[in-house]
Amino acid sequence: MRKIFSRATYGAKGVDANEALSPLRSPQPTAALNSTAVNKAAVAICLWRCVFSALLAISFSSALTPLVSAQETRQTKEGRSSVYPYPVRMRIELLSIRNRSCSPVPVQIKLEYNSPKIMQGELHLNLHDALDIRGQEDMVASMVIPDIVLSGGDYVFNTILPPVQTSNIQNLAVQAWFQTETDRYPLSSSLKEVNPPKPHDLLMPSPYERVSLLCSCTGNTVFGSSSANKSFLDRALSLENYNPKKLLDQEVPDPGAPGVRGNQATGEHIQFFSTTWASRDLPEDPLEYCCFDIVLLSDGALSRLSSAQMDALTIWLRAGGSLCVIPDGSLRQVHVNFLQSLVGSHRAAPPMLLADDGSLIDETLLQGQPIYSKLDLGRIVILPVHDDLKSHLSKVDLGRIVAWLWKVKSSRSVRQGRDWHREDLIQYLNQHGVNVKKDERGYYIENHYGGDQTYRQDLSEEQIRATYGVDSRLAPVRSEILEIAAEDLLPQDVEMVPTWIISVILIAYVVTIGPIDYLVLGALKIRKATWIVFPIVTAAFTLLTISVAHHYMGSTETGGTIDIIDIGEGGKPIRRTVLEMLFYGSRATHSEEYSNQFTTAAAEFLPQSNYGYSSEAAVSSGGKALRFEGHFPTSYVMAQDVQQWSPQINRTFQLAPRDITLPGIDWTDPDLVSTNEGRTRLADSIRSLSNGESVWHAAVLHSGETLSITGSAVFNLTHGENLRIGPYGYQNHFHQYSMYGGLASVTQTSDQTGYFNLVSRVSPEGSGMLEDLCMSDSSDPSEWVLIVVQTTENDYKVYRRFYNIPSEDSND
Repeated sequence: MRKIFSRATYGAKGVDANEALSPLRSPQPTAALNSTAVNKAAVAICLWRCVFSALLAISFSSALTPLVSAQETRQTKEGRSSVYPYPVRMRIELLSIRNRSCSPVPVQIKLEYNSPKIMQGELHLNLHDALDIRGQEDMVASMVIPDIVLSGGDYVFNTILPPVQTSNIQNLAVQAWFQTETDRYPLSSSLKEVNPPKPHDLLMPSPYERVSLLCSCTGNTVFGSSSANKSFLDRALSLENYNPKKLLDQEVPDPGAPGVRGNQATGEHIQFFSTTWASRDLPEDPLEYCCFDIVLLSDGALSRLSSAQMDALTIWLRAGGSLCVIPDGSLRQVHVNFLQSLVGSHRAAPPMLLADDGSLIDETLLQGQPIYSKLDLGRIVILPVHDDLKSHLSKVDLGRIVAWLWKVKSSRSVRQGRDWHREDLIQYLNQHGVNVKKDERGYYIENHYGGDQTYRQDLSEEQIRATYGVDSRLAPVRSEILEIAAEDLLPQDVEMVPTWIISVILIAYVVTIGPIDYLVLGALKIRKATWIVFPIVTAAFTLLTISVAHHYMGSTETGGTIDIIDIGEGGKPIRRTVLEMLFYGSRATHSEEYSNQFTTAAAEFLPQSNYGYSSEAAVSSGGKALRFEGHFPTSYVMAQDVQQWSPQINRTFQLAPRDITLPGIDWTDPDLVSTNEGRTRLADSIRSLSNGESVWHAAVLHSGETLSITGSAVFNLTHGENLRIGPYGYQNHFHQYSMYGGLASVTQTSDQTGYFNLVSRVSPEGSGMLEDLCMSDSSDPSEWVLIVVQTTENDYKVYRRFYNIPSEDSND
């Protein structure tokens, strides 16, 4: 097939392209000049095309950039941008699967920042009891963490959130932003939702369930490399294992999961969780241990603890914590001294020694037996070092270990390795004067009327428990002392407006706008002025009513306080709780500085809807959310808005408080409570303290009985007398008597239902429920409590000393 070439001319006419470009042909002089011109023209054309293409590309790029930017801006506004628009981003997560009921919340916060430029500012956190934030009405607390410096890397730190009261929504929505001197950067939990930012969610326990938390500390640096002993104890130390209503051969579902109801939701089970911490991460602040019920040291964790960590553990233990230790690893003398201080100098066995290889030498441990010890209000168990504790510990041994660490009452069968028993409902109510019976039709009560005639009232078990307060649920319950304090701590010059004054004002108002208005204006023939007189009279009576209310309910004081100081073996304070009443005659902002203590609002509700079932038991802060600014709980300022005439009680909680002057009583002498001669000396000391400014009373609590030292029966009167008093009432002796009885009742768990029917006390919490005020077991004859109360007007100072005096009837 022939190849056909198109002919084109370059330079002279009649010269085709093949001839012009062929190097094999002999060039002519004229053709050479024309060829040079052609080459220059071709180069110029190529250069022009390159320049034109470059200009076109630049123009196209410039035209496209605004469109892309506009699209990205629009995507950001719509919340769908895949590129985070702010220089810093936050991640917050719980340091455990679930946090403990009524306790601070341990969290880890990570601020992601990759710019080499230094940025300094404050981290703001708003805590909302909600799934979807509605506003201030669901905010329970806010925090401002200052002095954060970001520079070229992530900023990671562990902290605790204050103990807050939440509802059965079981979610804490955290709204966060980073504030510099000039800018505010929202911190969203999602890359796709930045405007508005999506809050961070933290799973919280329901108020209808008891959640317990074990801090399992390991010395291993490799995550997940737990020993068989640690894995065994992480499960075996659960008190739920001895629940008679536990689900057999079934995995207990997460009560927070959607659709989970039934027995789990009623709070008749203890939700137990274990969280693994490296020994280096254990806090040096004793208050941070309030996040846990029990601390377990295994896998060489003890050998890696610092002196500051051991000091913090000791302070927490003295205040009521529980510690389980396996003394493995290469120990040093400081660790042996720590263990020796926990078991006490009164121990009959020889002191602990340190072997050359770093192991612990102890007579009891060498025999394969655990060591049980009490340290003030705390409990300690030291386990022998063994390759397989699961096979080494008997069922009875394990039951006693669990009962010891959880402070189970000595009357409960958990100590023998058996399930605890529920109280007999009929026997319990009959002992309290309620004539409840049961037959084949169920529970019923016989009510008498018309002489000897009776009628039968059938009730379900749930109705009986709800009516008479026999609660088998283990959920947290707020202390009864709060109900008494809400009345007793009000300013003394505050009282309700008398009914007769309210009636006089109302009658005068009706007469004025009725007959007087009609007759007077009619006589003056200006009845049209009613439209002017009526609002004037209404405004005048409104001002009069407000003035009268301020006269009766206005006060220059904000209310009283209850200062509860618990004293340890050495005669030194081990913990302190202050309940402070805030009652203002007008809307105000209360602000105060705190250091090394918790501050929280007292609980205001008792969850008891539908016997454990509630469709919506939301808790509203009502504008009373506490604002924390600083480093909580080390050093911070707390501020709170208080509504007019709206009583608010706040609790502050402190471990190992300092600068406290104790009354002149020999707190180290156990004979003051256990012998008649000692109680006589105690009575003399109390009488010497009394003066014209304050009144002193004292009592000894033992085995469910209250023995008054000062010869008065005030401690035997309980809140029952206070039922005759109104919401604010008049300050009289019934209030003080009920306060004394309430203080005795919350100190010793004698006749309780619910969780305190099982245990005598809990590890320190610092929450507004005040469950950790209980300190003695009425069923244990070895436990004694001396309580001394100083009353000055409506301020109470309470000194409590716990004594452990072994007796023949003691089970320990």
